[in-house]
Amino acid sequence: MQCARVIALGGLAMVVASCDSKQAQMERERKAAISAKLDQDCSVMTKAIATMRQRARSDLVAADTSCWTIDTENCRIKVEMFLELNSANDPALANQVMTVGKDCSDEMQFENKYGLPVFREHRKLLEQAEKDAFEEGQAEALTPIDNEP
Repeated sequence: MQCARVIALGGLAMVVASCDSKQAQMERERKAAISAKLDQDCSVMTKAIATMRQRARSDLVAADTSCWTIDTENCRIKVEMFLELNSANDPALANQVMTVGKDCSDEMQFENKYGLPVFREHRKLLEQAEKDAFEEGQAEALTPIDNEP
């Protein structure tokens, strides 16, 4: 906004170029920061995936899973990876996994309080409820409205 005011008051082409240059530099820095975060997250998840494969956790990572295809928004996967990495004596990596993607701290607290079997059952019920709600919504979308000819 400061650049826009200076342009309006001064009207100099040099000021416009300077503002555009600063904005372009800020955009480049923003993109570089995002790229660095993605690279860091990919490195963390690649290490975690390798550990899951070593520990034969095919329920968490398929053969073709990579840092770009793993669902870091799925708290069931992340909590189980966290627990597995801790049992593999790699708590640092476990903590790093929890910083990638969705914040799953509520799910982690649930697992800590009730245990892994209850956590798994809870997640299964939630996933089924989401599936049922989706299917119900699809069915309603296909049902004609009474007032339509």
